[in-house]
Amino acid sequence: MSVDAGALDERVQHLLSRFGAAACGAELVYDGDLCGHITAAARIWNPDRTRVLQVWSAKNERWQLPGAHGESDLDLEKIARREARRALGLSIDAEPDGSEVAEVNVKEIAEYWNTPAHVHLEIVFEFQSEERAELPRGARWFDVAETW
Repeated sequence: MSVDAGALDERVQHLLSRFGAAACGAELVYDGDLCGHITAAARIWNPDRTRVLQVWSAKNERWQLPGAHGESDLDLEKIARREARRALGLSIDAEPDGSEVAEVNVKEIAEYWNTPAHVHLEIVFEFQSEERAELPRGARWFDVAETW
Protein backbone atom coordinates (compact mmCIF):
# COMPACT_ATOMS: atom_id res chain seq x y z
CA MET A 1 0.00 0.00 0.00
CA SER A 2 1.54 3.31 -1.03
CA VAL A 3 -0.31 5.26 1.65
CA ASP A 4 1.52 7.30 4.26
CA ALA A 5 0.26 5.53 7.39
CA GLY A 6 1.03 8.62 9.47
CA ALA A 7 -1.67 10.50 7.57
CA LEU A 8 -4.36 7.93 8.30
CA ASP A 9 -6.95 7.78 11.05
CA GLU A 10 -5.46 6.15 14.19
CA ARG A 11 -8.08 3.39 14.00
CA VAL A 12 -6.90 2.50 10.50
CA GLN A 13 -3.30 2.41 11.69
CA HIS A 14 -4.28 0.23 14.64
CA LEU A 15 -6.25 -2.29 12.56
CA LEU A 16 -3.50 -2.51 9.95
CA SER A 17 -0.76 -3.02 12.53
CA ARG A 18 -2.79 -5.56 14.52
CA PHE A 19 -4.45 -7.55 11.72
CA GLY A 20 -2.62 -6.67 8.49
CA ALA A 21 -4.44 -7.66 5.31
CA ALA A 22 -7.27 -9.31 7.27
CA ALA A 23 -8.46 -5.81 8.26
CA CYS A 24 -9.07 -5.13 4.57
CA GLY A 25 -11.24 -8.17 4.00
CA ALA A 26 -15.00 -8.28 3.90
CA GLU A 27 -15.17 -9.74 7.42
CA LEU A 28 -14.91 -7.75 10.62
CA VAL A 29 -11.91 -7.75 12.93
CA TYR A 30 -12.19 -7.18 16.68
CA ASP A 31 -9.75 -5.74 19.16
CA GLY A 32 -11.11 -4.57 22.48
CA ASP A 33 -13.74 -1.91 21.82
CA LEU A 34 -12.79 -1.60 18.15
CA CYS A 35 -14.75 -3.70 15.67
CA GLY A 36 -14.54 -2.90 11.98
CA HIS A 37 -12.86 -3.16 8.61
CA ILE A 38 -11.04 -1.03 6.04
CA THR A 39 -12.17 -0.40 2.47
CA ALA A 40 -10.94 1.66 -0.48
CA ALA A 41 -12.94 4.14 -2.56
CA ALA A 42 -12.31 6.29 -5.62
CA ARG A 43 -13.34 9.91 -5.90
CA ILE A 44 -13.13 10.63 -9.63
CA TRP A 45 -13.10 14.29 -10.61
CA ASN A 46 -13.58 15.76 -14.05
CA PRO A 47 -10.55 17.88 -15.13
CA ASP A 48 -11.92 21.19 -13.76
CA ARG A 49 -13.05 19.51 -10.49
CA THR A 50 -16.66 20.66 -10.84
CA ARG A 51 -18.16 17.18 -11.21
CA VAL A 52 -17.57 13.85 -9.50
CA LEU A 53 -18.53 10.33 -10.57
CA GLN A 54 -20.72 8.24 -8.29
CA VAL A 55 -22.30 4.81 -8.56
CA TRP A 56 -25.69 3.61 -7.38
CA SER A 57 -25.57 1.20 -4.44
CA ALA A 58 -28.64 -1.03 -4.33
CA LYS A 59 -27.50 -2.31 -0.92
CA ASN A 60 -27.35 1.21 0.58
CA GLU A 61 -30.06 2.65 -1.70
CA ARG A 62 -28.02 5.76 -2.51
CA TRP A 63 -25.39 7.23 -4.81
CA GLN A 64 -21.86 6.86 -3.47
CA LEU A 65 -18.21 6.73 -4.44
CA PRO A 66 -17.16 3.51 -6.17
CA GLY A 67 -15.31 1.32 -3.69
CA ALA A 68 -14.77 -2.15 -2.34
CA HIS A 69 -13.34 -4.29 0.40
CA GLY A 70 -9.75 -5.35 -0.08
CA GLU A 71 -10.49 -9.07 -0.05
CA SER A 72 -7.39 -9.33 2.20
CA ASP A 73 -5.29 -7.20 -0.16
CA LEU A 74 -3.31 -4.44 1.54
CA ASP A 75 -2.87 -2.50 -1.71
CA LEU A 76 -5.81 -0.17 -1.18
CA GLU A 77 -4.67 2.14 -3.97
CA LYS A 78 -4.87 -0.78 -6.43
CA ILE A 79 -8.39 -1.57 -5.22
CA ALA A 80 -9.51 2.06 -5.57
CA ARG A 81 -7.97 2.23 -9.06
CA ARG A 82 -9.79 -0.98 -10.07
CA GLU A 83 -13.10 0.43 -8.81
CA ALA A 84 -12.45 3.71 -10.68
CA ARG A 85 -11.87 1.78 -13.92
CA ARG A 86 -15.09 -0.20 -13.41
CA ALA A 87 -17.13 2.93 -12.70
CA LEU A 88 -15.74 4.64 -15.79
CA GLY A 89 -16.16 1.58 -18.00
CA LEU A 90 -12.44 1.46 -18.80
CA SER A 91 -10.53 -1.62 -19.85
CA ILE A 92 -8.15 -3.14 -17.32
CA ASP A 93 -5.09 -1.54 -18.92
CA ALA A 94 -6.61 1.95 -19.13
CA GLU A 95 -5.96 4.14 -16.13
CA PRO A 96 -7.61 7.21 -14.66
CA ASP A 97 -5.10 9.97 -13.87
CA GLY A 98 -3.75 10.66 -10.42
CA SER A 99 -3.95 8.80 -7.17
CA GLU A 100 -3.59 10.31 -3.76
CA VAL A 101 -5.21 9.72 -0.41
CA ALA A 102 -7.78 12.45 0.09
CA GLU A 103 -9.35 11.39 3.36
CA VAL A 104 -10.53 8.65 5.64
CA ASN A 105 -14.31 8.45 5.90
CA VAL A 106 -15.48 6.92 9.15
CA LYS A 107 -18.94 5.38 9.07
CA GLU A 108 -20.53 3.93 12.18
CA ILE A 109 -22.65 0.97 11.06
CA ALA A 110 -25.49 -0.06 13.38
CA GLU A 111 -26.07 -3.70 14.23
CA TYR A 112 -28.14 -5.53 11.61
CA TRP A 113 -29.18 -9.16 11.09
CA ASN A 114 -26.35 -11.19 12.62
CA THR A 115 -23.72 -8.46 12.17
CA PRO A 116 -22.60 -6.46 15.20
CA ALA A 117 -22.28 -2.69 15.18
CA HIS A 118 -18.92 -1.75 13.69
CA VAL A 119 -16.85 1.00 12.16
CA HIS A 120 -16.31 1.15 8.40
CA LEU A 121 -13.02 2.95 7.64
CA GLU A 122 -12.99 4.03 3.98
CA ILE A 123 -9.69 5.24 2.51
CA VAL A 124 -10.60 7.62 -0.32
CA PHE A 125 -8.16 8.02 -3.21
CA GLU A 126 -8.63 10.80 -5.74
CA PHE A 127 -8.43 10.40 -9.50
CA GLN A 128 -9.15 12.52 -12.53
CA SER A 129 -10.82 11.57 -15.78
CA GLU A 130 -12.47 13.22 -18.74
CA GLU A 131 -16.23 13.00 -18.45
CA ARG A 132 -17.31 10.00 -20.45
CA ALA A 133 -20.73 10.14 -22.09
CA GLU A 134 -21.02 6.36 -22.07
CA LEU A 135 -20.79 5.01 -18.56
CA PRO A 136 -21.70 1.59 -17.20
CA ARG A 137 -25.22 1.24 -15.88
CA GLY A 138 -25.44 2.67 -12.37
CA ALA A 139 -22.70 5.31 -12.81
CA ARG A 140 -23.36 9.04 -13.17
CA TRP A 141 -21.53 12.36 -13.06
CA PHE A 142 -22.80 14.77 -10.38
CA ASP A 143 -22.14 18.49 -9.90
CA VAL A 144 -20.05 18.91 -6.76
CA ALA A 145 -22.85 20.88 -5.08
CA GLU A 146 -25.08 17.78 -5.40
CA THR A 147 -22.65 15.47 -3.62
CA TRP A 148 -22.05 17.21 -0.28
